[in-house]
Order: sequence, then structure tokens, then C-alpha cells
Amino acid sequence: MLLERRAYTFRPGTLDAFWRAQHERGIDPADRPIMARLVSYFEAASGARDQIVHLWRYDSYQDWFERLFFKSPKSEPYYRAVRPLMLAQENRFMAPAPVAGLTPLWGEARDWITGEAPIAERASHPRLLVEEETLVLQPGALPRSWEACRSRLETSGPPERLIGCFYTLVGQQHQVTQYRWHTDADAREASCRKEREAGAGASFVEAIRPLVMSEQVTLLRPAPAAALTPLFHRVARA
Repeated sequence: MLLERRAYTFRPGTLDAFWRAQHERGIDPADRPIMARLVSYFEAASGARDQIVHLWRYDSYQDWFERLFFKSPKSEPYYRAVRPLMLAQENRFMAPAPVAGLTPLWGEARDWITGEAPIAERASHPRLLVEEETLVLQPGALPRSWEACRSRLETSGPPERLIGCFYTLVGQQHQVTQYRWHTDADAREASCRKEREAGAGASFVEAIRPLVMSEQVTLLRPAPAAALTPLFHRVARA
């Protein structure tokens, strides 16, 4: 199982045009098999402006290749419409962390795919945010980081509203990315404050700090179109 993270940076003021192009192209998995593996589209709520991040789950690299490069008559008009809107594209492939408590949706016997029950209903939480925390570790530090994670789980349990923790297979190496969701910005701040006051994760921070070369936190909002956010809105199974 692979998770792909894609990030598109757009020219200022062009996001609405991108969303229109998505609908004009269509999202039916019969026409676009890749849509049967969508986790969610997001708009950046912090960091780079005019950026969209989307996550996809595949069985393998071959599954990714066949779905992404599936020939559709609507593909070329779509590309002609959206490519002029873009300033940059990037992607990376990730695998679930080899620590059971950090992979509530993927890993071991778990494997959430499009069409299964959403983890939270966007309609009930219109200000829902997803927190993306990315650590770049020193070369060779991944095994030690997993040990620190296991120790934290034993003492404090998993972080609240955890979506998953992943490590990069293709892209920046020695990189770990964790996703959590919050009902809104106030709930995120309250959760962080609660963890600080309880001392939850303090020993983990001390253990992981010498291994970390850089850290970045980005806040994401689910896309405005419900059909493009199956992680937070029920869609029909392909």
C-alpha cells in the first residue's frame, strides 16, 4: 500500500478555476479510475498561499501508474485548462509507519479506501482543519524514531484524532509526516494546550529532538467540493 501526496501551487486568484475544471472533467471512477483511490483534496490554510494538497492511496506503484495514466477523452482539455494556472507541482510516495498505534486507517489489517465510512463529517464540522506535521530526520535515524514513538504510545497513547503517520519512500529521504484532524482552529489550540499541561509526549520530544533536522507544520482545509473529500464525506464506492 502506498500513499501519494501531491501539492500544486497556483497563480494567485486561480483556485476557483481549478475547482471548476475538476467538475468539468468529471470524478466518476468509471471514467477516471484514479478517483476510486482518492483520500482527499485540501486547500492550504497556512504556509504557501494558493496551494492545493491531495492525498491518494494505491495498492502499488503499478496501480498508481495504471490509474494516473488511464486514457480519458476529457484529459487533454483538462490539462490545457489547468496547466496555465500552475506555478509548481510536486509529489512524494509514503508508506504507513511500522508502528501499529500510528496507523489507525492504514497498515497491518487496516486499509481505508474511497467509499468507506468517512472519519468525520465535514457537514457537522464546517471549519474542520487537518494538521500536517513533517519532520526531516538525520540519515539513519528512522529506527530510533519508531522506538521513541512506541515508548510514547505505551505511556500516553496515540495523539487525538490521528489520521496516520507515514515515512517517505520516494522524495525527501528520512522524512516522517503525521496527519491529525481538528474540528476547528480553537479545538486544535485546546488540544495542544491540554497535551502540554498533561506533559503528554514530553519524553518523546526529548527523545526525538536530537534526531530532527527540520520541522514544518501546515494547516489544511478539506476542498470545498464534498465529492473531492471522501475522507470527510460519504461517497459511493466504485
